[in-house]
Amino acid sequence: MARVLLVEDEYLIAISAEGILEDAGHDVVHAVDGRQALNLLTDMNPDLVVTDYVMPRLDGAGLIAAIRGDERLRDLRIVLMTAVPVDKIAAMNLPIDAFLQKPFTNEELEQVVARVLGEG
Repeated sequence: MARVLLVEDEYLIAISAEGILEDAGHDVVHAVDGRQALNLLTDMNPDLVVTDYVMPRLDGAGLIAAIRGDERLRDLRIVLMTAVPVDKIAAMNLPIDAFLQKPFTNEELEQVVARVLGEG
């Protein structure tokens, strides 16, 4: 079981993804934006961050930059999930471990998380 920080501002997507990850055996904490995620990161010590890209206050790119810029967090595994077209995300060359295009299936989320965690 991994500790997963899920960062998603859209309620229905967050509830769905949280359920999928918990059903797969993970301990999930939900943050509604990048700022809240940063506040939770130190105390939580997650194995993985699954984050949306488009969010209020601090978007996914800002969150990823903050994680990679922090000596204590820079090796944290990150999955970016977004409806932003894949070519635009690829052009940004974000330092992520995996990308998940919205909308995604339960199986796609489970598989990408398992792969990034080295479980599948």
